[in-house]
Amino acid sequence: MAATVRRNRLEGHAAEVTAQGWTFTEAIYLENVRGTGVQQLINAVNAPGVPHWGDLHAQVPTAVVMRVVPEVQSGGTVRLLVTYEDQGRRDDPADQDVEIGTSLQSVQTNVDITGTLMKAEFLQGSEWKIQGGQAAVMRPHSTIRVTRTEANSPGQKSREYVGKVNGAGQFNLARHGVPKRTWLCTSILGRRNPDNNSYRVSYEFEYAATYTGFRSESVPGWDAEIVYTDPDNGKVPEDVINRPHVQVRAVKYYQVYTEANFNALNLGR
Repeated sequence: MAATVRRNRLEGHAAEVTAQGWTFTEAIYLENVRGTGVQQLINAVNAPGVPHWGDLHAQVPTAVVMRVVPEVQSGGTVRLLVTYEDQGRRDDPADQDVEIGTSLQSVQTNVDITGTLMKAEFLQGSEWKIQGGQAAVMRPHSTIRVTRTEANSPGQKSREYVGKVNGAGQFNLARHGVPKRTWLCTSILGRRNPDNNSYRVSYEFEYAATYTGFRSESVPGWDAEIVYTDPDNGKVPEDVINRPHVQVRAVKYYQVYTEANFNALNLGR
């Protein structure tokens, strides 16, 4: 039986509003959570319908989940204390500059514009030999840079987000429905303003479009594709090109960047 949400309610102080915005904690009770010890807590946090770090609140759209604390109650019941903090009033959106641009970048590809594998053939005696290959092409390379004034140092955020990629739909600045692992956070830099009470912070993101892999699959732009090549000539063997059952083992895709919810940065919607 799947874990079920029994009820939600505000826990402790109903809410707090300061110059920094809203802060409130919501208690979520789940019944029938399987497992024991730490595994039961993990199952509760990952149960369907449970908000995760960086998710937006339904009634306070500028508040995001900053903390989730699971606690075992009795039997299979687990209480989750979900703390939301208002990001909208912490920074100055009126002072936000957004730069978006695209240039060309050279990349290697093994397919043409239709997704067909590129290959060459030659007649050796009475047998045609097939060999795969790659070519350098120029692809659009997009970047987004956001600069704004913030109340606090971006040090912690830079450690949490730089080198991470977006989850599915988790970068609203690039519009809703953005595919997962197509935007990489490459930099978060802050400079303290002369008033010593705020920082001028810049965020930079780099785009890699979803591409068609060797096995004609749709691959997130920042994932890696590994294709077996003949160590003697550096080319893809004929069996890898023509036999799908060989490709299953000879062509692999790997996620090499951790996902993060960029919506928690509150850079725009």
